[in-house]
Amino acid sequence: MLEIFKQISIANKEIKELENWFLNYDMQSHQYQRDIRAKGKSDIDITTLDSEAYKNAARIKELRADIENKQKELSEQMKNASTSLFAKRTS
Repeated sequence: MLEIFKQISIANKEIKELENWFLNYDMQSHQYQRDIRAKGKSDIDITTLDSEAYKNAARIKELRADIENKQKELSEQMKNASTSLFAKRTS
């Protein structure tokens, strides 16, 4: 069970890091738009950023699905442990 908690914690940490990346992405994409409006060009490589955003969004989705599966697995293990403990007490 402890291993599942660790895996969930690691996945949540990665999600937080990716969410922080998206905050930076939003700032850079807004700056890109301001540059285009003001100067007609920008030094920001928006194509690369957009590509990374798609990959990072997919990774977040994958991590959330993994967390959901791990939580179900953990719930099942806890249920089995509880049932086993109850059976020992009643025998």
